[in-house]
Amino acid sequence: MDSRTRDALETRDGWNADWYPDSIFLQTEAMSSEVVVTLDARIPAPNCSVGTVATASELAQWIANNPDLRARGPEIVPVSGITVIQLDVTVSSTARISSCGPDRRFPVVEVYDEERHHPRVVMRDQVMRAYFFNLFDGSPDPRTVAVLITSDEDDLDREVGQAMPVITSLLGALAPLK
Repeated sequence: MDSRTRDALETRDGWNADWYPDSIFLQTEAMSSEVVVTLDARIPAPNCSVGTVATASELAQWIANNPDLRARGPEIVPVSGITVIQLDVTVSSTARISSCGPDRRFPVVEVYDEERHHPRVVMRDQVMRAYFFNLFDGSPDPRTVAVLITSDEDDLDREVGQAMPVITSLLGALAPLK
């Protein structure tokens, strides 16, 4: 993440951030969930190896067509002047146990950067709000940005509302690169 993105976040009080080269993990005491922003979202590999590079629409379609997941959407929505793909993802009632990670965890999106890669998961009693868009930052292929909020279903709207000011700042910092 570049200095514009860091500057956008540092103006927000009460947020704790763990920074990695291409991702940030955000938490605040006002929320029970974590907000993850990554500049290199991928389709998770079933064997826990490095996932498949995909565009925002390919990633959304993979989620929508995955029999282990249920997706509301995809729908196109504006966030901070950027048109993004939004999905709400839960685990299907017929989902099989994930081959990557502990029981009850189902990979949705892989967060990848040069230091590590790991799947972001949703558990049977949770819902994940996912926002995706392509970032054109001079690399040969567009990178897929993902903003992920995982919460209990009853708390999702409140958690998204709590996170939206910081998400808006971060996406606003990235908008010139879109």
